Amino acid sequence: MTSGQGKALFNTIDNDKNGDVSDDEWNEFYATFYTPFVACDADKDNFLSLASEMLTCLTKTDIANT
Repeated sequence: MTSGQGKALFNTIDNDKNGDVSDDEWNEFYATFYTPFVACDADKDNFLSLASEMLTCLTKTDIANT
């Protein structure tokens, strides 16, 4: 991850833009962006294969509409 990507990620998580990530902000980010993709990792290798896991995950309505 580049420093620019890290800054963009931090700015995404820091909802109130106070320069600090609270527990609530982290938990919301984790639940919205991380947890759904972990659930899609069918073989539990911490990697989503494009052909099966990622495409299946992205077509789920609960993930596509968040």
